[in-house]
Amino acid sequence: MKKKFFIVNCLLIFIFLFSCPVFALEKITIGYDRNETLIDGDLKERPSGFLVEIIDAIGKKEDTEIFYEYIKEENLEAALKAGNIDFALKKVSPKEGRESNRHEIPLLKSYFQVYLSKNVTVSSLESIENLTLGYTDSTIGGHIKNLDLEKFKSREKIYDLMKTGDLQGILINENKKSYFEREKKIKETAYITGPIDYYLFTMNEDKTDFLNSVDYYLNHWSKDDQSIYFKTFNDYFVKKNFLSVFFNKVVIGLLFFLLVIIYFRFKIILQRKKINDNKSVLSEKIKENVELNRKFENLLSFLSLNMKAMHTREDTHFFSKLLREALDLVHEADYGIVFTYNLKSQLHIVDALGIDLPFERGFYYKNDFDYSEDLIKSQVFVKDLFKSVDLPKGKESLLLNFSQKESVFTGVLIEIDKKSDQKFSKASIHILDILKSLSDAYFLNEDLYEIQENFQKEIIFSIIQMLEIHDEYTKGHSESVANLASQLAKVCGLEDKKVNEIYWAGLVHDIGKILVDRNIINKKGQLTFAEQEIIKQHPIFGYKALSQSKVTASLAEYVLHHHERIDGAGYPDGLKDEEISIESRIICIADSYDAMVSKRSYKGSLSKDEAILEIQKNLGTQFDAKIGQKFIDLIEIIEN
Repeated sequence: MKKKFFIVNCLLIFIFLFSCPVFALEKITIGYDRNETLIDGDLKERPSGFLVEIIDAIGKKEDTEIFYEYIKEENLEAALKAGNIDFALKKVSPKEGRESNRHEIPLLKSYFQVYLSKNVTVSSLESIENLTLGYTDSTIGGHIKNLDLEKFKSREKIYDLMKTGDLQGILINENKKSYFEREKKIKETAYITGPIDYYLFTMNEDKTDFLNSVDYYLNHWSKDDQSIYFKTFNDYFVKKNFLSVFFNKVVIGLLFFLLVIIYFRFKIILQRKKINDNKSVLSEKIKENVELNRKFENLLSFLSLNMKAMHTREDTHFFSKLLREALDLVHEADYGIVFTYNLKSQLHIVDALGIDLPFERGFYYKNDFDYSEDLIKSQVFVKDLFKSVDLPKGKESLLLNFSQKESVFTGVLIEIDKKSDQKFSKASIHILDILKSLSDAYFLNEDLYEIQENFQKEIIFSIIQMLEIHDEYTKGHSESVANLASQLAKVCGLEDKKVNEIYWAGLVHDIGKILVDRNIINKKGQLTFAEQEIIKQHPIFGYKALSQSKVTASLAEYVLHHHERIDGAGYPDGLKDEEISIESRIICIADSYDAMVSKRSYKGSLSKDEAILEIQKNLGTQFDAKIGQKFIDLIEIIEN
């Protein structure tokens, strides 16, 4: 019996050992050339990086064990032919054509943008091609032909040469742009090159199933912003810009608040030390500390509440509040006034406190004296001011002056009465200095915000002009769509803010076409299936570009879905009915109508009546029926 049991066990062990290869993981070898952030690591060790993590994730899903072998890029094809590796990880430009043995969807698209020295001025995008630019990214390779490029080992070397004028600019991979570039004194241009795509290639027909798996998972992950692809992409490439408008408006203010806190706390500590040294003045010092704390709390309250509500330095209500806070914080002062004065010698008394004016508030007075900007900010001007308008001259005065637009100056003046025995203390003068510094800092941030906002608007118009150069058949198309869409939005009863957003979204709805090959966009005749699929990517390109800016982020969603259809047959997400925002539905109709009545590379133009008939035929399928009918009525009104 024991002998039989032993024989059975031996047979089971024998069967298990010889069946192990059946359950072993499939193994593949991938040849690669190191490429900075995308793939990195010592040659003797397993590489790391974004592409490695994505490929490993696919291998894990497919129960495939993946090995990597470092091979210089020029030797990858030979290694494939020799059978030394199963796949080659390579970068290609869309202009290089389609290779049969690779997957459809790229592992990553990489774009490059030109940045110039602050002192370099160009008259057009074409003139950038005459400048000498530096770069470090090995992904550029020989793909960019129309720029004068020099390769360097480090960006610091490029920036040093830009300072001396030996280089005029730098080409930066948009996937790797970070806070580092924002610290350099360089300026962004609208010159963008690319894309350069990354694929796995094979010459082994038995391995094509793995390429199909790559397409399957990339397609699946691209629709889920919580997928491993997006999480890995964010880990490697998304950088937060802490020097944003929010930083300018809040953090700088907090730094000033911190200085105020340090000052007053230090003052309190000194006062308490004196109290301990001389107990006889304890009661007086406690009162002084209480008053100091009250002033400190009032100052913080004033700055946090009123500066948030104040939008421009012309806000006289703010300056009236500033006068009251100044009089409360500086106990020596007896009265004060707020006035404005311009270089035309026009004086405007805005407000007064603690004094009887010989005229009503809002009084305008023109004197015979001309003052320079420097004199307006001096006590000489204050003396003449009081004398000119018959105001009582005090014993001492402190003036806070603010320069406004159009050569107008605002003054907040506080005075000690002649009969008083008080004098302005150093602490009081310092408190007013802090008030002045904080107010000036706020005004500076307002100016910077306005400049940045205007600059971003100019960038949008520049990109539209760049798109019209890129797509010769759409000149004026963006403006027409913006105007039609905003008029339709008004007819639909949307509020003014939404109408304005739809106008801007109409202007930039085709911004993603800049990243589509110009030969495809301007092709005469029927597009191939592959070319149509590339064209369909332009809403996604536009969405990604617009969502990166705080100014245009609200427009990104409208642009992404302006080619969706009511019946769900549109792209890129196949939305239908109310799943499509009303903004996108409005832009869709305006875009389609203008495209129909305009001549394109692949078709002639329709008459307006023919275009209206096409819209009527597609109500409820391509277009929203209610919005579409309102658009038809709008066109008839415009025509009549």
